[in-house]
Amino acid sequence: MTANDDDMLGTLEKRLGRLHARQRLGIEKDHEAQVFGQGLNFFHLENATLSHSLIHGALMLTGLYWRGLSNTAKVELKHNRIVARELPTPFDGFTILHISDVHVEMSEAAMARVAELLRGQSHDSRSTSR
Repeated sequence: MTANDDDMLGTLEKRLGRLHARQRLGIEKDHEAQVFGQGLNFFHLENATLSHSLIHGALMLTGLYWRGLSNTAKVELKHNRIVARELPTPFDGFTILHISDVHVEMSEAAMARVAELLRGQSHDSRSTSR
């Protein structure tokens, strides 16, 4: 374990507790080993030399490539109001900006849409340390 791994483990242990942090890192290590050709399931199609070209070609032939590409730019902005009686007073009215599942390597149009949607949106930038 490197110093960086120790730092990560320490941070995770503070957030998740010792048992859950170690379980999470173990799961990630096992998954990495499988994807990179170790363990019982050593063959993964995505690691085959021509797999990306074959998949791309199949998607182009079926027309699904262009449909998927246009769908990536259909980013949505959702507002969720959460009411919790146990919420500490300083967080009353607190607005959180949460961005997830943005695959920036896949679509510049999606990133442009995210920037467009976020223009003029307000959120609290306070942070708390754990």
